[in-house]
Amino acid sequence: MCLVWCVVATGAFLGVRATEASARRSLDQRSALRAQVGARFVASYVDELFRRELTQANGVLAADVVSASDFELAVKNMNFPAAVLLDEAGHALHVWPPKPEVVGTDLAAKYTHLRLATTGRRAISTVVPAAVKGTPIVAFALPFDTASGPRVFSGGFDLSTTPLASFLQNATPIQPNLVLLVDGEGGVVAGSTQDPRRTQLTDLNPRLARAWGEQKYGAYSEAGRHYRYTSHSVEGTTWRLLLSLPTDQLYAPLDSGNLVLRGLALALVVVTAVIAALIVRLSRRTR
Repeated sequence: MCLVWCVVATGAFLGVRATEASARRSLDQRSALRAQVGARFVASYVDELFRRELTQANGVLAADVVSASDFELAVKNMNFPAAVLLDEAGHALHVWPPKPEVVGTDLAAKYTHLRLATTGRRAISTVVPAAVKGTPIVAFALPFDTASGPRVFSGGFDLSTTPLASFLQNATPIQPNLVLLVDGEGGVVAGSTQDPRRTQLTDLNPRLARAWGEQKYGAYSEAGRHYRYTSHSVEGTTWRLLLSLPTDQLYAPLDSGNLVLRGLALALVVVTAVIAALIVRLSRRTR
């Protein structure tokens, strides 16, 4: 009987530990799913932005000769604070804000995303400082066909001012959280928190950047607090959606329940030990 009680108590204790580990894995998987769903939303947002850009290009910028007023209209319809229109060779036909000295220059040779767009592929720039308002922007370069030959319409803005930023700020109910869009060079495209002076993940959160650089999901510590992070690629871009959560908040639903279960299991072990001691004592007295 003593042996049976010991086996039951030990099994109960180990069962609680196994259940806790399984529940933690489940919560980690839920975070990974949030990152995946978020990445899909971002991809759909980018697709919609390019679709709107194509509508403006075909409707206003496809004429043989595009006037300055037509170009300005297309730019304002997209809410671009900065934009360019290129010919098939990558030379600037129009620039916004107006810069006459830039018109005619080979911008495709200077900017990778513009050069890629002249090959017929839509492209997104890395995070670059903007001349307007001193904020970081991301540019979206769209190639389109006209009767006069291929052209590229490219414009950029600070994504923190768009509905995309609102989504990132509310992507998870767990607070505090960190949800970021990071490009292929480590630039912070947008996120639940963003500092115009820190456009690189290594500047914004060095410990997370170091951990994330080694693998796409895992853990890190900062200021004595532990965090779990996960990330997922955004289709059609070089971006990844990066989600970081403090473990004490992530595993909060488990802690109270598991504390009770661990306490009960421990109490069962103690009771079993007492019963075993009594049985041994009684056996000795009987002998």
